[in-house]
Amino acid sequence: MAQADDLQTTSETDLLEGRWPTGLDLAILPGIGAEPRDGDAFAPAAQSLLDEAQAAGYRASFIGGDSSYVYMRKSADWWGPVVILGLQWLQEVGIAVFADVIVRAMSKTRDVSNTRAVVRVGRYSDETAQIDWFDFDGPADQLPNALDAWDRTRR
Repeated sequence: MAQADDLQTTSETDLLEGRWPTGLDLAILPGIGAEPRDGDAFAPAAQSLLDEAQAAGYRASFIGGDSSYVYMRKSADWWGPVVILGLQWLQEVGIAVFADVIVRAMSKTRDVSNTRAVVRVGRYSDETAQIDWFDFDGPADQLPNALDAWDRTRR
């Protein structure tokens, strides 16, 4: 995977074309779950996911968009952000660590056992030079197993 020069100058296009900034573990992009993107807004849960990832010691950042612009939803569902995982980080820590970060972020505002979650997760594939996407829309407590199954099919 090519490296982007600097996190501060990395664009969404850089990430989608496989140029990953050195040291970045996960990137949070504008958008909400698996829905079509509407402008530069982030998912309502983007900030809590960023906080949880950073509290766990991972280098996470908003890339693109305007992090002060957030979609507002009147819903009991957990509308997660669009996330791209760093391939090196994913290989080092595994998808279970990322699933745990999501569940911790979700549990701050919801009872995970009674919540529908909508998320979109991607990772750059060196083989295809593209992002492999995983879209989830279902019971939140099933998200970790669904992420694990997706990860196993990509190895």
